[in-house]
Amino acid sequence: MPLRCLVRLAWLRSLPVLAASAAFAGLGAQGLTTAAIEGRVRGERHEDVDGALVRAVNRATGYGVESAVRGGRYAILGLEVGGPYSVVVRRLGYRPSERHGVYLTLGQRLELDVVLVPIGGLLDTVRIVAAIDPTLSRSRTGVETTISDVTLRRLPTRNRDLHDFVQLTPEVSSRLGISGGGVNPRLNSFLVDGVSDRSLQGNGAAGGASGGKAISIEAVKEYQVLLSPYDARHGDFAGALVNAVTKSGTNRVSATAFAYGSNDGLARETSFLGSAPYDRAQFGFAVGGPVARNRAHFFVATELQRFSAPARGPYVGQPTANEVPVPVSDSVVARFVDILRMYELEPGSAGPVEVGNPLVNLFGRIDVALPEWRSRFVLRHNYGRVRDIRFSRDTSRVFPLSSYGLTQTLTKQALAALLYTNLRRGALNELIVGLSSTPSIWTPNARSPVLLVAVPHATGTGTAFLRAGTHESAQGISLRQETVEIADHLTIPLGAAHQLAVGARVELFRIQRGGVLGSYGAWRFSSLDSLQRGEPERFDLTKDRGSAGVPLRGAQYSLYATDERQVATNLFLTFGLRADLVALSDRPPGNALVESRFRRTSALPSMLLSWSPRFGFNWDVKGDRLSQLRGGAGIFAGRPPL
Repeated sequence: MPLRCLVRLAWLRSLPVLAASAAFAGLGAQGLTTAAIEGRVRGERHEDVDGALVRAVNRATGYGVESAVRGGRYAILGLEVGGPYSVVVRRLGYRPSERHGVYLTLGQRLELDVVLVPIGGLLDTVRIVAAIDPTLSRSRTGVETTISDVTLRRLPTRNRDLHDFVQLTPEVSSRLGISGGGVNPRLNSFLVDGVSDRSLQGNGAAGGASGGKAISIEAVKEYQVLLSPYDARHGDFAGALVNAVTKSGTNRVSATAFAYGSNDGLARETSFLGSAPYDRAQFGFAVGGPVARNRAHFFVATELQRFSAPARGPYVGQPTANEVPVPVSDSVVARFVDILRMYELEPGSAGPVEVGNPLVNLFGRIDVALPEWRSRFVLRHNYGRVRDIRFSRDTSRVFPLSSYGLTQTLTKQALAALLYTNLRRGALNELIVGLSSTPSIWTPNARSPVLLVAVPHATGTGTAFLRAGTHESAQGISLRQETVEIADHLTIPLGAAHQLAVGARVELFRIQRGGVLGSYGAWRFSSLDSLQRGEPERFDLTKDRGSAGVPLRGAQYSLYATDERQVATNLFLTFGLRADLVALSDRPPGNALVESRFRRTSALPSMLLSWSPRFGFNWDVKGDRLSQLRGGAGIFAGRPPL
């Protein structure tokens, strides 16, 4: 199937932004995984104090960044989310000014203005200890919502899933998956610490499609849900972008533990639940602290889940009061089982079946400060393993035995290294390298062809069907997805009111699929008598002609440039241009028989190029940073599932 790039104009999305700008005025966009502090430094007579040094220190880790004041303004980029930060401003001839208790959120550009007092006018250092009002942040993006650390820890979540809180974004629907502005969920993107966390097939969060979790919620500090960022650093999606950052250790050793449980004893009494107990337990811990104070820190989080529940649908032996009756009689089921055993096939059970979703999530992170290089290095690893046990009887005419069930086992390994370097004159460089591997295996409850047999319905009206054998999706099927990602983002201040950001990203991917659906075959019989005689009315078998196991390899190349400038005291403009190119390097072999009737099986697009120009504005109507009007227009292109 040829790939095609879906494009959505963002102008319609900017209309609700204009109406709700005051509510989101505290949200900004500094970088993919960091925050910033910027502002103006003046004297008592409102003169610019050039040459002053502004130093921001994260008191939790001891890591500090320094910037000089030029043109009366300063900007400290690449700051880790959280805090508390202390901001100290020094200049010869002036008393130092200190601000404490400063906390930063993801992508925030906190406006922090300072007035320095000459030495002759004050005897002591000016110290201000107070939380900074977040409304002093300057926003330069479109529609977005930040799920803060406080929100993650205090709001309840039934599944303890990171993406449960996406529902807090008004423009996002989660009924049939995460849909931003009505766009297909398969056109979303997911980032963890700036590294892509989406699956190659389906474009969902890696690990989520099989009932697992992308990452333990204990390891996440906060995240954003973006729909129309005019900053071109955010791209390669047409619906929504979920951008998360993880926790780091601090100079203080801290640990947490949790345990959640639910079972049928806590549910209302019904005949169905009473006869098929279920149990769910989630437990784990997190611990972080210093390896070397102010220099290196660690953080570890783990989460485990034990979950078992009754499969959906009726079963033989259920209470007579059950709302959904078994569509076939007990005697018909018993004869079906006897015939299958005569053929030495495993029929499975017609009684109650237990399904489950046990999973394991492990996360580890190391942060190292490199002050001699004005850098901060982060190395983290995320491991997840989930066993999704599937079976259901949710149709009124087809009654499968338990041999038709399957288990999908998915293992996720995601390693990332990040290097943040504060260059001269306030520039910031972010280098990101990511490696991920996600193998999946589908294991059947029994290995045999699928058997479908028509029998009289238990009510005496019409026909029902009995089914047994290996589910089509588990007939020797496996899938392995691997990616290597390298990205570099450079932010360059060009003046007191002008900033340029450029960057490049390369993602190499490989998909290796094993097996084909229906390779064990599917037999259909008109009655139990025909099954016993071995006389099917239909037989289907899928054969691999040599192309099913061919790996799909390719790469996606991305380039962007974003120009942010202040054209007036209360007006900020953002211009962005992004280009994404998808190139496939493997092609399946041709099949003359298929090509003669349909089309060339080896036909694949070699390259797909999409351009994403954007323009955004932020107008501080009253000049008080509280009444901000935002909007813009842009094209957002997302890569379809591979």
